[in-house]
Amino acid sequence: MKVLLLRTLSYVARRRMLALAVLLCTMGGMLLPQAVPARAAHAAAVPASNPRVTIKTSDRPDFGPNVKIFDPSMPTSEITATVDAISSQQVDNEMGPQRYALLFKPGVYGTAADPLDFQVGYYTEVAGLGASPISPTGVTINGHVDVYNRCLDNNGASNCIALDNFWRSLSNLTINVKGLSGCRASANFWAVSQAAPMRRVNITGGNLTLQDYCTVGPQYARVPLGPAEMDEKPSVSTPLPTSNTTARRFSCRIEGSIGPT
Repeated sequence: MKVLLLRTLSYVARRRMLALAVLLCTMGGMLLPQAVPARAAHAAAVPASNPRVTIKTSDRPDFGPNVKIFDPSMPTSEITATVDAISSQQVDNEMGPQRYALLFKPGVYGTAADPLDFQVGYYTEVAGLGASPISPTGVTINGHVDVYNRCLDNNGASNCIALDNFWRSLSNLTINVKGLSGCRASANFWAVSQAAPMRRVNITGGNLTLQDYCTVGPQYARVPLGPAEMDEKPSVSTPLPTSNTTARRFSCRIEGSIGPT
């Protein structure tokens, strides 16, 4: 009797399991037409491979209002207006918060008839964006990129010195000296003191002077000429005669103090 009862229960359990399996298969068949399109839509949304993302670029990216990028196609008058506005603000702005970078894309700027002449004031970096980081030939400026003495007394009439001409730089370009008149036409002037490097600069067409001899003086400059002199640190301030400031090709780095000790 017990054996018969167990067999009956086992038969009933199997029937119930079979019915449950049929029910699950039926439900699965009902859900499958909906699930497959959903999976297909998801597969379509996800690409088979990860293509390279395209980022929009610009020939004149916006690095903020204090970074100026110049292009050779720009009129010289437009460039002059921009750099002169910055120069007039920065030449005497020794303790101001403003900072500027003037960057020149590869090419030629200015001409003999219409040169690009401007001054470099405090906290201003001027640099050529040539293809080679160690060659100044990618960018040529026909004109002047000058730093003059600051005349500190009598409303700019006396005590004209370069002792306070700090915090500016010039790099990676060629200056073909053109333009200006009188004494200012005689050379490209870089009358600076400390923290004012000149790197990879090629001067052609005229002279380079590290002393502004066009003002009333005192017109003194100290120029370390080599490692030995740098080590010994010259202790005497001597005027630089203009005949010794010629640099038909000047391509080096100026570091340390340039001015009286």
